[in-house]
Amino acid sequence: MVQETIPTVRTGGQLPFFDLPAVDGNRVQAWDYRQRRNLVLFFAHGTTCAACLAFIEDLRARYADLGLEESEVLAIVPGAREAAA
Repeated sequence: MVQETIPTVRTGGQLPFFDLPAVDGNRVQAWDYRQRRNLVLFFAHGTTCAACLAFIEDLRARYADLGLEESEVLAIVPGAREAAA
């Protein structure tokens, strides 16, 4: 059995490469943000997690303020893209 190693992400550390589908159908890659913006990553449990959805709404409400800090927010949600929209 082959076991895949998942890289560890640490605060202030280098972001490992990723390539994920976005809600709008485009692709999102780590390289889109490297050395250009601060990046806030939020890993949600899923689209049915009430606490995760509340946190995403809080991030949405603070998005303009985060932009002033040259930050971008990515919420990574497992499951179907349609459910995350």
